[in-house]
Amino acid sequence: MSQSVISLIERGRLEDVSIARIRKVGAVLNISVSLDAWWRSGNVDRLIDRAHAALVEHTVGILRSAGWTTRVEVTFNDYGDRGSADIVAWHPTNRILLIVEVKTRIGDVQATASSFERKVRVLPTLLRKEEGWEPASVSRLLVISDTHANRDVIRTHARLFDSIWPARTAAVKRWISAPAARHEGAAEGSAGRRGFGGIWFIGLDRTPDPAAQIRQVARVRLPRRSTRPRDPESDQR
Repeated sequence: MSQSVISLIERGRLEDVSIARIRKVGAVLNISVSLDAWWRSGNVDRLIDRAHAALVEHTVGILRSAGWTTRVEVTFNDYGDRGSADIVAWHPTNRILLIVEVKTRIGDVQATASSFERKVRVLPTLLRKEEGWEPASVSRLLVISDTHANRDVIRTHARLFDSIWPARTAAVKRWISAPAARHEGAAEGSAGRRGFGGIWFIGLDRTPDPAAQIRQVARVRLPRRSTRPRDPESDQR
């Protein structure tokens, strides 16, 4: 890459450098570069929060109707391992603990995976103490907005996602309705306690909060300006 491009990046003149070049420089320096859009003093963030809440509410409703006991925003702090789970669910009949991550979008793929694995490692012990849940298996679910961007990310990093969440939406729905410790989408883990894992794509237009339909407001198209000369007589008419 030319010295002039490096100089532009160092001086913060990013408007004169393509995103692809910035990411290439970041890759050499082991830096993850992401792009965030801001709109009307941060309203996009509030919109994303509402979308996240709508996905959580939608997921909890379906789990409860299928006989699961649920908790939301379960925080933990275990010897420096800190975080929170969007949803944890317990199936008393089959003694299945389900840890659910809810995403409107995926930013850092590796961070998403490592953060989730930390929750899987810490939460079973915490919930055994707090709730008395002694799981026969620990299952994993990623609930995500059904957008082209999110599907592209998962396709691009298929091996990583499949190692944690191998099943997809149809299998997830079947399993939630009739869960079992071993099922399609299950994988062997330590002591055989690793159970089902899957990704559930949910369109925001199917969630309870119409205001959370990001896809309906994300694309804004201005009317095309006509290249034909104006007709003064038509204007008068």
